[in-house]
Amino acid sequence: MRTISQADRGAILLTQQFGYSLPKAYRSLHGAITVLLMRSRNHRLTSPLQGLLAKQHQTRLQVLEISAIASESRASALQFDL
Repeated sequence: MRTISQADRGAILLTQQFGYSLPKAYRSLHGAITVLLMRSRNHRLTSPLQGLLAKQHQTRLQVLEISAIASESRASALQFDL
């Protein structure tokens, strides 16, 4: 899961290089992971692996949300330091 979190952070940085704001980058990645979660939930009944993937995507969303909150608090702390 650590590798996936690092990849998600890399995706956030990459989208920012293409002009996305930090909140928009998080929302876009959240939306993409949500689509993956819905797809794996729809196929969960046909394959035990899909159930495992659904749990992994759910965990990934939780980690992303925690990261977004931490990032937001760091950004607001920087504003107060200026």
